[in-house]
Amino acid sequence: MTTHAPPTFDEVDYPYPPRFRWLKRLVVVYLLFAALLVGIRIGWGKFAQKKLDTNLAAIRAAGEPALAVDMNEPTLPDADNAAYYYRQAIAKLNPNVVSPAASNYIYNDYPPFPRKWFAIADASQKANQRAFDLAREARKHPRVQWMATYSSPLINVVLPHLNGARDLANHIGDNALLLHFTGNDAEALDSIKDIWALADAIDKTPLLVSHLVAIGIRALAIDRLEIIARDLTIEGVSPTTRPTDRPATRRQVKELLALLLDEQAAQRATAHAYASERTFQVDSILYYPKSSKWMWPMFQLDAVAAMHANDHWIASTTQPTWPATVVALRPTPLPGDTLAHVFSRMVIPALNRARLTDFKVITDARLAATILAVRMYRLDHNGAFPPNLDALVPKYLANVPEDPFSAQTRELGYAPPGKMPHPMVYSVGEDYTDNTMPTPTTWPTEPRNGWQQKDVDQWRDLTSWSPPPKPKASTQNVNPGDESPETLDDQ
Repeated sequence: MTTHAPPTFDEVDYPYPPRFRWLKRLVVVYLLFAALLVGIRIGWGKFAQKKLDTNLAAIRAAGEPALAVDMNEPTLPDADNAAYYYRQAIAKLNPNVVSPAASNYIYNDYPPFPRKWFAIADASQKANQRAFDLAREARKHPRVQWMATYSSPLINVVLPHLNGARDLANHIGDNALLLHFTGNDAEALDSIKDIWALADAIDKTPLLVSHLVAIGIRALAIDRLEIIARDLTIEGVSPTTRPTDRPATRRQVKELLALLLDEQAAQRATAHAYASERTFQVDSILYYPKSSKWMWPMFQLDAVAAMHANDHWIASTTQPTWPATVVALRPTPLPGDTLAHVFSRMVIPALNRARLTDFKVITDARLAATILAVRMYRLDHNGAFPPNLDALVPKYLANVPEDPFSAQTRELGYAPPGKMPHPMVYSVGEDYTDNTMPTPTTWPTEPRNGWQQKDVDQWRDLTSWSPPPKPKASTQNVNPGDESPETLDDQ
């Protein structure tokens, strides 16, 4: 009998079924890594939120808006709200009648204006007197509220009153000139004050675009005033260069001088505009990526970076001159050009040009104030010009205005009669260099009012004059629709 040995098997020396320890270890590592990421995200989020809250609180503590909700105010009753009357004035403007400044008619920007100008201005006056009256009423109300409620995103805020305000300012400004030319200087100066009040009201809207529109309206008022002031008539003084039914009063002139030289108000308005621009930027950065939960702290920190990138712009509003402002803004601190700052890079604008425009209007306001003071001096001194601008102090000016474009502290320049072809006051302009005295490198061939980019210095005439008439090359109409073959030389 054969005996069979039991079968033998190779002994297995590994777990069966396989335990996959490496997979378990990988899962553990993954979970630990995920927990680490969650921890980092939580810590990052707390850090970003705390930093954002701290900076928002600092802005609010300074009395400035930090977020869109901070711009909201209790609703102002219509009867006390200047914006209510301005909206009515804008609505009352006749859409079928334009002002000379807004028309397609081409004419010199200094008098004497052609007959066509007077026809357009007269039509505007007759069609829009109710709008002018409402603008005058608005000036009696210092409180302004164009909008009571602002919400995010601020980029969607609609400001339809801005275009209407420009149109209203054009009509009032050209009407002021017409009033001056027709012998009503008292009403002409009141109209200039109406434009200035409109600019101040527009500046109350907490957005940079409104500030830019406001300084444009102020520039328009100054341009018209510089024309009027050269031969302004004032009651109780002599001589006058022309008869007038209603001369301006000395009180009106002093009130205008106070408006022109109230630069603290202008500084506050500019700082408020730049603070509001910061709010706009922060609102945009925090609104659009808010659905990105994991990367939300990055955008919060980017908003903080945008806040600090605006600090130097707001601080620059305290600089007394343009050269000092240029130094203060160099170098311009902006967030890094990385993915972490992609939104701030998109929404932070370069505001150098806006700051330059601020100084242009400040300079022009000081020049206009000086022209008014010289005019009063001449009327008090039988038409004689002051020997220097110091002669205007203290009766006509508290002090001679300084030149905001001078690299060193210096007063506005003065070219008296006999030294130059026409007496003028001037600023050295954007090159910081006096090209007028003692010997000019060039001289304007046309009267000057308003900012002239082409001039080496910013000249402003103290008298009314006009260049020799140009020969008429054609009898064709200057613009389509002219009823008669008038040219720019028609008086």
